[in-house]
Amino acid sequence: MKSNFSTVLKGITKKSLSPLYLFHGKEPYYANQLTERIIELAVPVSEKSFNEQILFGKDVKVGDVINAARRYPMMAERQLIVVKNAEAIQDINIKEQYELLKNYADNPLSSTVLVLQFDSQLDERKTWVKAFTKTAFVFKSAPLYDNELPDFVSSYCQSKGVNITLKANHLLIEHTGNDLPKLTKEIDKVLLNLTIGQSIEEEHVEKYVGISKDYNVFELQRALGRRNFGQSFRIITYMGKNAKKNPIQPLIIVLFSYFSKILLLKALPFLI
Repeated sequence: MKSNFSTVLKGITKKSLSPLYLFHGKEPYYANQLTERIIELAVPVSEKSFNEQILFGKDVKVGDVINAARRYPMMAERQLIVVKNAEAIQDINIKEQYELLKNYADNPLSSTVLVLQFDSQLDERKTWVKAFTKTAFVFKSAPLYDNELPDFVSSYCQSKGVNITLKANHLLIEHTGNDLPKLTKEIDKVLLNLTIGQSIEEEHVEKYVGISKDYNVFELQRALGRRNFGQSFRIITYMGKNAKKNPIQPLIIVLFSYFSKILLLKALPFLI
């Protein structure tokens, strides 16, 4: 059955675990959060060495996964089998092999919790994916829209016990984009340098994320917006001399977003 993040997480937290989980989509952050929560709760620490296997797709074939899932737990209620980067399973695209997944999904072993975590989006028309949709908890994650990112950053900071100012929030997003693993990594980097009770301020992001205060893409946006061409050329020259710290691809994305917003604002009177 297709489920949202909250529904799956609620069931995991209550330890109402399903025999099957299938996580896929273009944004791996939430799928990874669910997988790690299952690993934390499914099998007691004292039983993990016997009843928990964390596998990686590149190291296994479909038959290996099914054989592991078909085994019974050793002197315990359940066993956990997790396959990370499942898109790399060696024969996952061979029909005869993914039919094994379909057959297992039709009749999963109740004492096994099998988690398949794909870091890409699956073709939901495939027979084995349809079979999982009927019997497993299936979660497909999509990248957040730009207007959802500030709430994500605020919520993540609050989960870590800190606040973040609005300017720092937007500066971090503009610099990092909607790459959630990278966003959380940068926030964690800032938190390592804060004292208890401090909020994340703009200067913390500039200092610890590595954004030059005077020569960054946001100052370039500001200079271009004010038609300050002298300052614009100085910033561009600085960035050109420090290309490793200022790769061109993220700069193009941020500037494209900036000018797209300006274009929308200019077009607004004609759309009303």
